[in-house]
Amino acid sequence: MRLFRDMIGWVAHGEAAGDGPPDGPAGHRIIRASGVTQAPVFSASGERCGRIFDLSIDKRTGRIVYALISVEGDLGLLSRVCPAPWNLLRYDAARGGYAAPAERADLTAGPPITPEELRRVGASDSAWQDRLAIYYNP
Repeated sequence: MRLFRDMIGWVAHGEAAGDGPPDGPAGHRIIRASGVTQAPVFSASGERCGRIFDLSIDKRTGRIVYALISVEGDLGLLSRVCPAPWNLLRYDAARGGYAAPAERADLTAGPPITPEELRRVGASDSAWQDRLAIYYNP
């Protein structure tokens, strides 16, 4: 029971087990979903190209399938939301964000998904998934 009370205390104080403050040490392996959304995304060349807008999660397995990246255009304004397979992104502790193995132009050239499509099918349309898989793994 003490562990349960401690966990409730952690959550009540804005931290869950394994989480540190957003600007704190990046050595923790577990992070809350709210700590992932809004995290910066860096291109293969190290350029900051956007932020993680949202995540698509398989309801049955609990596995994150896609990161929805809000790619920034000129002057840091939102250009578009680009889905990318989650397994392609790697956490970069030094930058405090996620590294993509692609450039900004590559992310924006990938198969698009509209917010309506995302709400309706949750990115579960197999034809769309195939296009995304082929794009990122030719």
